[in-house]
Amino acid sequence: MAKRVFCLLALGTTLFGVVPSFARSAGHPGATGRPEGGTCNRCHSPATYDGAYVRLPPHLRRDCVRRTPDGRVLVEDTFFVLPKNETVTVELVVPEPSADDGLTCPPDTTCTGPVVGVDVEVTGLSATPDVPTVLRPAAGEEGLKQAPRAGGEEAGSEVVHNTPRPFEGGQARFLLEVDSRGLIGGGPITLYGSANACNGNGQADLGDITSTFVEVLYLLDESGGHDGPDCNVAPVCADGAYLDERLTCRCPDGTTLITDGDGTSPYCGATSCAAGGPPGAWAGLGLALCALAGVRRGRRRVH
Repeated sequence: MAKRVFCLLALGTTLFGVVPSFARSAGHPGATGRPEGGTCNRCHSPATYDGAYVRLPPHLRRDCVRRTPDGRVLVEDTFFVLPKNETVTVELVVPEPSADDGLTCPPDTTCTGPVVGVDVEVTGLSATPDVPTVLRPAAGEEGLKQAPRAGGEEAGSEVVHNTPRPFEGGQARFLLEVDSRGLIGGGPITLYGSANACNGNGQADLGDITSTFVEVLYLLDESGGHDGPDCNVAPVCADGAYLDERLTCRCPDGTTLITDGDGTSPYCGATSCAAGGPPGAWAGLGLALCALAGVRRGRRRVH
């Protein structure tokens, strides 16, 4: 198998006073983009592009809404909460930049397919002997590792790429876990990240480009309260339900809310199934609707 040319982080004389004869492909700790830190482009090109973001579980989303005089529901703001003493899996998504964004192959160099490396850290959580890692690669995520620290220790709140990842289908994805048992105070908790897209020529040069992101998570307490924005927060509707003009979850006409046997997967199904079947002449129609109840309706949202 041909040797893959990885995104290499060159360390210049401004950092260590010498120019080494090698460069690293395993990320650079501390390049997450937080205010007192740096980003990948302190060694690579200073060019940046918008795009990298964190995809969070839908049940953690909270919408600030208001009802208009004509009955419409408008979403004015969206934020995310993090439950206490839980581990939540999040997904870092990095769209592939284009030549227009700044990902190019400089003259007189040979570039392979573009790859991307990442560095992500969390603040507001602290690793302890009881909870040694508050941000870590998700199970089975081979492309990430805990960031190294002086003396060989691992950082419990920072994760870097182990090897850069190629883009597939126009994006690259990385899975991480956030463990809220390491809570320092009352929140909020912030994820900082830097994703460096490299042209694959084995050099840290002007053809590479960085995308950074910041995601704030507000703390969700046992009573359902949070320290997020003070607004009219809409309820989280089940799959297939929508928010009506009364700011309550409702299924489309002719259906009602059904919960699977495990109690974790509600969806909008046929009224007759949820009610145990309609009486009299409607029984035949009820059987037909029951047969269709397992098919989930598309998600509807009111804006």
